[in-house]
Amino acid sequence: MVKSFSLHLKSSAIIEKERKSTLFELENGTNLKVYIDEIIFVETNFRTCVLNTVRGLYMLKKMTLKKVLELTNQEFILQTHRSYLVNVKFISNIEKLDKRISQIHFDKYEGMALLSYTYRNNVLERLK
Repeated sequence: MVKSFSLHLKSSAIIEKERKSTLFELENGTNLKVYIDEIIFVETNFRTCVLNTVRGLYMLKKMTLKKVLELTNQEFILQTHRSYLVNVKFISNIEKLDKRISQIHFDKYEGMALLSYTYRNNVLERLK
């Protein structure tokens, strides 16, 4: 019984190593390891980024949206607005608010992000 349990731990450790992650510095000074596939969307207000993940909300310290995009470096994380990055794997639907802006809704998540007309074609192409 102990052997099978230790084998299970080794196999789950291998799976964890294959997932890509990055470190973010939070406002309270601690560092947080975030798996990139768990990021739902990132919102920026002035110089504060709010990281919305499956595990919760995190306030990043002095981080620009461009820097977050460089750190994640994944094809499924796209910029959708000058203030938003979105993981296209979590998008459930896109609601048009007017001719220049839309609202993105996510699977099993109440938060919403914006989609501007500038980035609309790129996002819709990736969703196909």
